[in-house]
Amino acid sequence: MNKSIGYVLIAVGFIVFLLSFPQVSNAVKLPIPAGITSNIIMIIGIVVLAIGAFFVSKSGSGRVKEVPIYHGKEVVGFRRVGK
Repeated sequence: MNKSIGYVLIAVGFIVFLLSFPQVSNAVKLPIPAGITSNIIMIIGIVVLAIGAFFVSKSGSGRVKEVPIYHGKEVVGFRRVGK
């Protein structure tokens, strides 16, 4: 679940980051309040993007690899490796 939230935050952060450029914000015609400069919008976009990347990196792949445990030629069990 955290991984999907992370991907959504990355997408939102990227969109907000793109809106910090005047060419993109003029093309989209989004009303931006007068007190907010493009630098502030860029910083907000980078912060949201970083939070999303943190969620994605912390969630991992979710897979646990199992390797066989041998006793002679017989497999007697499996050991979990990872996570």
